[in-house]
Amino acid sequence: MWKDLTEPWRACLEEMWAAYCAGSIPVGAVVADARGRIVARGRNRSYERGGESHRRQIRPLAHAEIEALDTLDYTHSDPHTCVLYTSTEPCPLCLGALYMSGVREFRYAARDPYAGSANLLGTTPYLRQKPIRVLPPQSPELETVITAVAVEFALRHPEPEGEAPARPAWRKVLPVWGEVIPGGVRLGEAVFATGWLERMRETWAPAAQVIDGLSERARTG
Repeated sequence: MWKDLTEPWRACLEEMWAAYCAGSIPVGAVVADARGRIVARGRNRSYERGGESHRRQIRPLAHAEIEALDTLDYTHSDPHTCVLYTSTEPCPLCLGALYMSGVREFRYAARDPYAGSANLLGTTPYLRQKPIRVLPPQSPELETVITAVAVEFALRHPEPEGEAPARPAWRKVLPVWGEVIPGGVRLGEAVFATGWLERMRETWAPAAQVIDGLSERARTG
C-alpha cells in the first residue's frame, strides 16, 4: 500500500503514527502547495506525554489540522492554491480553522462518523461564502487501516475515571464507527488483542511498515 501513496499522504500518515507513538489521538495532517510540495505539517498533540516525568499534557485544541495550518508560512505560500491533507475527516474545530485559513481544498483519507464535520460546509450564510473543494476518502483499504489505528488507540487508552471532559468518550464513539466502517473496527480490535501495534511502537517501526502491515492484515483477515 505504502508504495502507491503520494508524498503528501505518506507525510500525513507519518504524522498520524508519530501522534500514536506519543500517546495522543492518531491523526496527522500536512499542507501541500500547488506543486505538491509539503509546506506545513502537524499531528494531534492533545494528550501527548512529555517532559522528564512523561506526564500527559492535556491540550484539547492541539488538533493535527490546527497544528499544520498554524505553521503555514503565508509570506511564501498562497493558501488559495494549497491543499490540506488529513488522515481523518476534520472535526468542527478543524473545519472552521480550515475555512478561515484561506486554504480552498482539503482531502481526508478516512471518515469520522462520530465527529467528522465536512457536511457543515454550506449550512450557514458564512459557510456558503467560500468555494471549498472537498475530496473524501478514495481508498476503502486505507480508510480501514486508519480506522483500525484509531480503534486500537481507543481500546488501549480507555477514558479514565475523572479524566478531563475534553477527552473523547470512546464508549460512545466506537459503536458509531462500527456502523459505518465495520472492517476498520474489527481490524482495530484484532490488533489490540494481539498487541501488534504496541510492539510496532516499542520497536520504533516506521509508518510505512505499520501501514503495510495493517493493510496485509486487512486483506488476510
